[in-house]
Amino acid sequence: MALLDFLREKKNEIQIGSHPLEKETDEFKYLYCFGLATSFCQNEQVYREVKSIFENIIDLLGLHENYKFRIIEDVEKDFDYRIYDVFKIINTKEKKYCFLVDMIRMEAKTLWGQSYFKEIMSIYIEIFKINKEEIQFLEKFWKSSKGQEMEKAISLYNEFERNGNYISFKVLSYMYPSIALKDKYEDLVIEAGEKLVMDKPTIVKGTLQVKNGGILLIKGAKVSLYGKVFVDGGRLDIRKACIEVKECEENYAIEIINSAVVSIEDTKIFGNSQCGFIKQNCGHLIIRNSILKDSGKVRAISFSGRNIFLIQTQLENCQDGAVDNLESSRMSVKRCQFINCVAEHGGAIHSVSLEDVRVHQCIFKQCKAKFLGSAIYFSYKKYGQSVTDCVLEECEPEETIIYNSYMP
Repeated sequence: MALLDFLREKKNEIQIGSHPLEKETDEFKYLYCFGLATSFCQNEQVYREVKSIFENIIDLLGLHENYKFRIIEDVEKDFDYRIYDVFKIINTKEKKYCFLVDMIRMEAKTLWGQSYFKEIMSIYIEIFKINKEEIQFLEKFWKSSKGQEMEKAISLYNEFERNGNYISFKVLSYMYPSIALKDKYEDLVIEAGEKLVMDKPTIVKGTLQVKNGGILLIKGAKVSLYGKVFVDGGRLDIRKACIEVKECEENYAIEIINSAVVSIEDTKIFGNSQCGFIKQNCGHLIIRNSILKDSGKVRAISFSGRNIFLIQTQLENCQDGAVDNLESSRMSVKRCQFINCVAEHGGAIHSVSLEDVRVHQCIFKQCKAKFLGSAIYFSYKKYGQSVTDCVLEECEPEETIIYNSYMP
């Protein structure tokens, strides 16, 4: 029986989600772990109790080997100097929650040194200005996860949110990897002064409309879209998300009018050949470090605003072309990849704009056009419209891969 209990305990230790701060710099991770180590470095008994958990946190963060074995020694040598840097870098609510969750994980392993550990932890809680409701939620949620009490954990989260608090799904799933939380929205309107944050698995049905003064932030969410997102003067910001178009009766999954800036970063969008991804008629569109795949019916992106920037982004299997640059839009495309993009003119890029268009250090592979410009088609040959340092592979027709590019 004792062996069974031991194995269950070890299993629970292993079942930890990816660390929310694993993408931070090595310097940040070092200082973060330095802060954690201050809770046990001067108490040998506590250190022996929490050593395995502390090393597990270091591994989950992916701290570089050059720092990994220095931390305990550095705390003893440089505490007065480094501790202020710790307070400086743990400067957001999410980072503070992560830090306290890791302390709760370690505190749960203490026995002989529990009162000492709790005293250190209480000092951090006071410095971080974490209130009683917040710390109680973190502690109770962690206990629910250890006991695999799903309903209780969800109830705790819902109550915490109803009381006006916010904790990201990324932190929740770090504490409880199998937590089954999902949001669902149907024909929702985000009015002026309202903000909706999507950060967990989400289903959108019908039209999600963002009006002038409204804000839609999609941060780290996996979104299943049965309909469309329509931005009319509001703000749309998408980061580290995954959006899959399940059903789309219209031409575009996301349509933007009267909006100043739309930013999409570190995001994957899958169209399932249902429709195009983005249509925007104003302002600026910035897409960085993202993948847009499997569009259909129309071009993946249709832009007629002021400036469109595509940076280190991949567009793949765009069956009616990748990008349409219209009216008086400036376009800058840098270090992007266009793979298997097909259209009548300009398999990857089609531009009728009279403004500057720069395509630099891009890869065009297996792009096709029925007529002209298997990779790129410019309606006009003019100054300020150039394609430089690009790689062209297996594009057809070969004789007009880039049509009407201006080379000074």
